[in-house]
Amino acid sequence: SQRFNEDGLRILRGARFAATLEFALDDATERAMEEALPVFRKVSAERVRDEWMKTMKAAAPSRAFAVMLRRGILGVVAPELVACVGCAQEPSRHRHDVWEHTLRTLDACPKDAVLRIAALLHDIGKPATARREPSGTPSFPDHDRVGAGLAEAWMRAWRFSNDERIRVTHVIQHHLVAYTPAW
Repeated sequence: SQRFNEDGLRILRGARFAATLEFALDDATERAMEEALPVFRKVSAERVRDEWMKTMKAAAPSRAFAVMLRRGILGVVAPELVACVGCAQEPSRHRHDVWEHTLRTLDACPKDAVLRIAALLHDIGKPATARREPSGTPSFPDHDRVGAGLAEAWMRAWRFSNDERIRVTHVIQHHLVAYTPAW
């Protein structure tokens, strides 16, 4: 707790270490992370961004994001991702909610940090566009376009480079190929 309160970035670093070193954090450590959120809120956007990019080098970055969600870090850095938790998808196409689908996509993505950021953000437009078809099936019209806009704004706020923003938003905007029977 003392160390986390000395430098708020250490809570994000702790989540990254859980992923990169492949270990589980002690409950007391996780609670101390949550208690240090007021200090974390003062950390510069550039330092947070750098830590996220380092996290993307882990074999399974989802481990870090699971810690971030549990302890409220994600709510500070990316509430758009928190909105994905519990957001149901079409059962015939997806076995998981948007959040679990996102984590699995992230881990399956090649170890290119920018591409993994795109994987992490690829469905952030789904909660904002969620609709129910008359059949009761969830649908997300234009979630790719909406998600690209959300990702653009998020990446500007967290000081990603122009090149990184362009790559990520391009991937998000074009990740959905809507096949039709005419094809």
